[in-house]
Amino acid sequence: KIKLWGIVQGVGFRPFVAKIADRLGMKGEVLNIGGLVEITVTDEPRQIDAFVRTIEEEKPAPAEIVHITPESVETVSPAGEEMRICSFLWVYYGYPTSSYEGVNVEEMRYKCGSMLAKRDGDSVQPDIVAGVPDSGIAHAIGYANESGIPYARPFIKYTPTWPRSFMPTNQSQRELIARMKLIPVQALIENKKLLLIDDSIVRGNTSKKLVQMLRDAGAAEVHLRITSPEVLWPCFYGIDTATREQLIAAGMDLSQMNEWIGSDSLAFLSLDGLREAVSGARHRSFCEACFTGEYPV
Repeated sequence: KIKLWGIVQGVGFRPFVAKIADRLGMKGEVLNIGGLVEITVTDEPRQIDAFVRTIEEEKPAPAEIVHITPESVETVSPAGEEMRICSFLWVYYGYPTSSYEGVNVEEMRYKCGSMLAKRDGDSVQPDIVAGVPDSGIAHAIGYANESGIPYARPFIKYTPTWPRSFMPTNQSQRELIARMKLIPVQALIENKKLLLIDDSIVRGNTSKKLVQMLRDAGAAEVHLRITSPEVLWPCFYGIDTATREQLIAAGMDLSQMNEWIGSDSLAFLSLDGLREAVSGARHRSFCEACFTGEYPV
């Protein structure tokens, strides 16, 4: 018999998580549930269907633990009152097909790109708009749709199984992953003015390498746009940034960051803009600690 345990972390930083244990040896398996459910090792589709249906109906709340069966949902630990879901979920690590708190990830990223394009207006005149794969792509499409500037892919992602480049604690490993993941398409870069969009800048090293990669491929100009505010404070809830000294925005102003990264111009989405992009969320209180320094826990 398959057993399903649903857990909502703390004040709801992360999406609903299901822990599945069954006779097939899946004990300890943890699957994120956020609009996309992929469960392949099971011969009991009825239980999975019931689980998905229950989640849609019940919408488990922060700190709640539930035991789910095809017949019922038993609350093992009662829900808390405060919801503070991570706003980075939509910007960066959420899956594009997923919807969190009623807001679809891909659609939200279009909005972020669109807001940056409106703010830029005619201040930059790039030949193409591009996004850093994967999460930056949707942001770039939103910018291109709003501005009318063509979207292109001057980077091709070669190794989708590599981990995210900010995750390793060793800088040389981060640089190797970033270099191996993306291959420049010189025909789309040489003598072109590019506007490159990424979801965030944490340490700044990856952005610096990407800009230099475009310069080396012959780019005439590289304008960098970031669809989140400056990351000024470390995250203690799952992102590997332990101290402020690791964060480029905590030690440099905008012009200094632009010069150090090597871009022709640099701009970030404002915190108000980010809040507007997720304004349709059912719960309107988010964890924004990495932007504001106000920690919910």
